[in-house]
Amino acid sequence: MATDSKTMYFFATTSAILTFSVFGFVPIMGVKIYFYSYRLAMLTSMLAFGFRPVYSLKRPAFSLAGLREWAVGLINQNNVQYVLFASLFLTGRPITIALGPLVICSAYQWITIASKLLDGNALWERFGKGLFKRLEEGMVQSLVMVAAMEIATAFYLIVEMFTQTRSALRLVLYWNYLRMRYRCTDDIVLRLKYAAYNTAFYHQEVWKIIGHKLGFVLNIPQIQPLVNFLKVWFTGNRAHTA
Repeated sequence: MATDSKTMYFFATTSAILTFSVFGFVPIMGVKIYFYSYRLAMLTSMLAFGFRPVYSLKRPAFSLAGLREWAVGLINQNNVQYVLFASLFLTGRPITIALGPLVICSAYQWITIASKLLDGNALWERFGKGLFKRLEEGMVQSLVMVAAMEIATAFYLIVEMFTQTRSALRLVLYWNYLRMRYRCTDDIVLRLKYAAYNTAFYHQEVWKIIGHKLGFVLNIPQIQPLVNFLKVWFTGNRAHTA
């Protein structure tokens, strides 16, 4: 099957992400390879997720309002946000859970391309086709998992503040990253369109679950002013304090 250069670029980079992540999740080949593989997975993710925003970049209108609209549209893209995400974890001690969202998104893109490249192949028909169908059917659940991993990473960084590997700057930057995810209306990652909804939907659903589970703490009268302040800061919506 003939494929264009962009498709092959995504296939190559997602293949690299998945390969590096195998050795970047746990130190099965030694600590040194674990560290290098983790960083290479993050670096390759920046190259993969950053590709579509680069080749689809449009010139902004030559005005202050036009520049602002262009910048807002750019930062609202999943791919741009994942470049920022990977850059936050490129250095420092590896945080395994941070690989999860990148791996899941890359796996979906990889198998979507593979289904076209390998269509008619006997091995694909026997082993790959069924897996591809199951992944397609479970995409909504997978995207909920992606959002949950991104949010769990934020709480991990809070816990990390009590260790020698803490980074206050990364903590602040990451929580601001999550604010963007909470508002992100994009439904394309890499060059794959979501089966349903957008990023904001998945993040907001996970936060609803967290709020329900922690309701007994969040509703303590003595901390309500702080909780309401944080809700307004995070969501940008005063209605959340009602």
